[in-house]
Amino acid sequence: MESNEYKADLMQLYQLYNMIDSDDFILIPGNAIKIYLVIKRYSNKNDGTSFPSIKKITEKTGLSEDQINRLLKILIEKEYIKKERYGRSNNYKLIEKVSIRDKISDTQVAVAKYEYSTNPVHRNAAFAEIEKAILSELTETVIQQLKIVKIERIEQLNVQINLAENNQQNVMNSEGKNVK
Repeated sequence: MESNEYKADLMQLYQLYNMIDSDDFILIPGNAIKIYLVIKRYSNKNDGTSFPSIKKITEKTGLSEDQINRLLKILIEKEYIKKERYGRSNNYKLIEKVSIRDKISDTQVAVAKYEYSTNPVHRNAAFAEIEKAILSELTETVIQQLKIVKIERIEQLNVQINLAENNQQNVMNSEGKNVK
C-alpha cells in the first residue's frame, strides 16, 4: 500500500493542546469540553461553521438540555464559541485560542484568537499572522494590521483588571477618607 492512502488531521489535536495550555482552561467545567468537542465534530468542512441541534448534543454528551444551555453560555463567555441564531436553529463558530508564551519563564504573555476552519488555506494564514506577530515581538503596529487573528496581550488585560480593583479599593467619601 502507498502511504498517500491514509491521512490524519493532527491539527485537531494541536488545537486541543492550545486549549489545555490556555490559562483559563482550569475555569471551564469538564462537561463544557464535551460540548465543545461535539460542536467541533460536526463542523462544516468548508468554513468551520457547526450546527448540531441541542438534541444531537444531548445524545452525544449524555447531558440535559438545561446543562447544555448553561455550559454553552460559559463557552461563549470564555470566547471558545460564537452562537448565532438562524430561524429555529443555532449555528456555532468555534474560536481557536493560541497561547503565546515567554520562552524563558513559560508564562502566558498573549493570546491569539481566530475562527476555526478546517480549510488549510485559512488555518495556514492564521498561523502565518501569529508567527508574524511573534517575530515582531508583539508590536502594536503589527497586531493592528492582522486580518484573521486577534491578539490580546495578557499584561494589558491584567493592568485593566488591576486598575478596576484599585478603583474599587480607593473609593473615598466626601471628607477624603477611604470608604473601604
